[in-house]
Amino acid sequence: MAKPTPAEARELIATENSVSLLVAAVAFGIAPITASRRVADGNFPVPTVRIGHRIAVPTPALRKALQIEAADSQPRTTPADSAAEPDPAPVGA
Repeated sequence: MAKPTPAEARELIATENSVSLLVAAVAFGIAPITASRRVADGNFPVPTVRIGHRIAVPTPALRKALQIEAADSQPRTTPADSAAEPDPAPVGA
């Protein structure tokens, strides 16, 4: 993966469940090698998860630390919600 721009990193954090350490580093404004060192030292600002040789960063903690809202934070309506509200009476009825 190519290094994302800060705007791309924020978009990924808002829409994904986890992101790479590279994306998290860009979002925090630090170099990827610095991010790797902080993970190794246990000083990265949010929890990380090692998956084999890769490091994933769960986005809920990133969103909180960076004050980013999740893209799907809008309340969703379900068919049950719309069935609970009667349709308005037709005009002229």
